[in-house]
Amino acid sequence: MGHQSQRTAPGCTGGGKEAEELFLMALNYHHGINGMPRDLERAIKCYEESLELGNPKAAINLGTLYRAEFGAHRESRKERLKYMNALYARAIKMGCPDGYYFIALSYYYGWGVKENIEKGDAYMKKGAEDGGLFPMYAHGLIMDKKGEVEEAKKWLLKALERGFGLAGYELFSIYKFEKDYQKMIYFARQGAKLGDTMCMFVLSGIYRKGRYDQPKDEEYAEKLYDFYSTINEKAPPPLIEDFDERFPPKEVVPYSGEK
Repeated sequence: MGHQSQRTAPGCTGGGKEAEELFLMALNYHHGINGMPRDLERAIKCYEESLELGNPKAAINLGTLYRAEFGAHRESRKERLKYMNALYARAIKMGCPDGYYFIALSYYYGWGVKENIEKGDAYMKKGAEDGGLFPMYAHGLIMDKKGEVEEAKKWLLKALERGFGLAGYELFSIYKFEKDYQKMIYFARQGAKLGDTMCMFVLSGIYRKGRYDQPKDEEYAEKLYDFYSTINEKAPPPLIEDFDERFPPKEVVPYSGEK
């Protein structure tokens, strides 16, 4: 299972239809998806054009691409990281609070700045408070790690309600630990409806074995698994509006087997 793309905050889309089309074209070339070859030069060009038209998501992806691979043969790592962080800051100025998430990562890992965990946490909280979906999700994880579980639930729920499907998986994990299996299943389903493949994967495993007060149904589990396998994790996650129709909720039943 790969690292799935996620939705960004509403403020992260700008520049109109043409800018968004260029951004999606850049994604295709960046990852070699939707019938396009993987071509970083073309991806960079499309990201830059999308950015100039006002799409801040292009600034974030362009920055991350520079850190990871592009330009390694032509610029020093120090220069690339400096440019990367400038692009993240530009995205924030353009109204995209998800940029705070990526700035925070730079402080966590010392990418172009001096490593500073506290400063990273502060940027993540700022991004969450400003409505960034990535920061809401990450701030929720930070709160959970610090033992502030109810605060973690609050931020993860906010992210989930705004379309960040992976938050459903983290809420699933929290309620699994608390042995509240009804809420655990509920949040996994909510994440699955947003196209989150982790949520679909764990649901499939539960019904394959009949665990956590759920009935064993191998056919249902296989159908879920097959459906999740069709989702391109490098593309924006699809909304599964007919998820309940495809996979009707199972009644919670007593289960005395191994959990």
